[in-house]
Formats: sequence, structure tokens, C-alpha cells
Amino acid sequence: MLVKYKTSGIMPPTAYFIIPLSFAVVCGLIGIVYSVAIFFIHTLVVAKIAMTLIWGGSAGYIASYSIRLCHARNGTRIVLLACLGALIGFYISWAFWLTLVNSLPFRWDTPLSKFPNPRHVTFFDWLGSPGVMIDFIKEINLSGTWKFRGNFVSGGFLTFCWIVEFVLYMLVVSGGLSVVGLIPYYEEGKTWFKVVKLMKNSIKTPVSRIDLTSVINKINDGDFTYFMNTPVLEGNELPNFTLEFMTAQGAPFCYLTIDLVTQASGKSDSNSTDKTTLVQYAKIDEPMASALLKKFTD
Repeated sequence: MLVKYKTSGIMPPTAYFIIPLSFAVVCGLIGIVYSVAIFFIHTLVVAKIAMTLIWGGSAGYIASYSIRLCHARNGTRIVLLACLGALIGFYISWAFWLTLVNSLPFRWDTPLSKFPNPRHVTFFDWLGSPGVMIDFIKEINLSGTWKFRGNFVSGGFLTFCWIVEFVLYMLVVSGGLSVVGLIPYYEEGKTWFKVVKLMKNSIKTPVSRIDLTSVINKINDGDFTYFMNTPVLEGNELPNFTLEFMTAQGAPFCYLTIDLVTQASGKSDSNSTDKTTLVQYAKIDEPMASALLKKFTD
């Protein structure tokens, strides 16, 4: 019988603090760099989109390490907490951008008059004044601060640009985070399973479709003896199976992911392939676990 990994969904209390804080700090710091970049390169739309993707992607990648650090295993809550932190980071980025915009030779008397010292508004003044920030953004939206094809971008189109920026940022930051919480975790040992680096990661498969179907049926039944009795693939013959093992210190079992690699449909190039995941995180108990690992790591 095929047994797959199922996450416990546990969220340690520290995760509710560490995850949003790490995402807020990382997204905010990289967001400040992003604000400086778009302030000086505001006329190149493609460049702005690319910088937004880099901002969200790099911040999400770096901050995602906090998820492993606090041993969070609930994908939905991970995404929600990360998005909360990302929103704070987005707010920090806007505060810094408004600080830069305020240095431009425009008159922003209406919102700035709400500050104790309108002539010297700092980044920290903006951080502590969300209401004034909104008023300032509304005024910027009416007049615009940058030009496209000789005209100031403002009104509905500028609002649309801001919405696209926000959506891209949030999607890239949160993309894939729920998967992090689904990575196998060894509850008894309180540690994550890690991918084993294999010297040989593919093995030959039968040429005929009947044999291939038979092997797939055995995999779905939890029978992995086929991989013990088949030689390791020496070349790039197709189709073939690619195996990924995950182990954890002290765990008397491992997890196995199996991909079927075939020739891409309608393609004659041998480098064009299709990959189908047949099983992800299948639990392999001893002695089969040790036998398979020995075969593919020796």
C-alpha cells in the first residue's frame, strides 16, 4: 500500500512572530533599494516590472528561511503570516519612496501641512503617519511624478500601474511558500527531511508501453522492487524515471519522489522532454529504504 507524507499542520507559537517579522524586515529593506531604483528609472515600464519581480522574489526567497527556522508546518497559515509581513514591507517601501518624491520641485502643501515641520519631513515621519501618506498618494495620483511619452502619468492609469505593482509583488513573495510548509518533517526528531545528493538519479525503464504501465501500477500500489532490479541509466535514453530521496537524521524511513521523463510531444529534439510526477513524498520503510539509497549513492 502506497503511503505518502501528510503534514501535521503544526504551527509553533514562535512562528506567529518570527515569520511576519522576518518578511517585514527583509521586504522592507529590499523595498527601500527598490524605491531608490524606480525613483531614478521611472520612465522604463519594463524595467519597473522586472525590478518589482526581483524585489518580491528575492525578499520572499530570503525570508522563507524563517519558516524552516521556526519549524512551521501549516501551509495556509504560513502564507497568511508571510503576506502580513510583506504588506508591512510594502508600506515601508512606499514611505521611503514618498520621502524621495517629496524632494522633487513640486508643491505638496496640502498633505505636508499636517506635519509639525512641513519643510523637513523625514522617512520616519512618513512611517508614523499612514493617514498623511494616503492623502499624499491621492495628490500624487492627481498630478503624477513621472512622464510616459512626454505626458505625466496620473489618474486611472497611474492607479492601474500601482495595482499591478502590488499584485505582482504579493504573488511573487507568496508564491511557493505553502509548499515549504508541506516539505516532510520528522516529528519525533524535530527536524526537516533533506534531499539526498545522488550519484545516479535515473534508471532505465521498459521500452514497451505495457511494461511502463505495469511499473506505474506497482508504484501506485507501493511496490518499489522494480527499482532494485533495474540497472542504472548510463545515457539519456527515454523514457526514464528520475528519483529524489529525502532523509532525516534518526528517521527509520525515507521519502521518495518519482518523476517520469519522456520525449516531449511533437518534438524530435532529444533535449525536449516532458516530466510527470508519478508520486511525491512516498514513504519507504526499512530495509527497502537503505537498499535503494545504497544502490543510488554508491
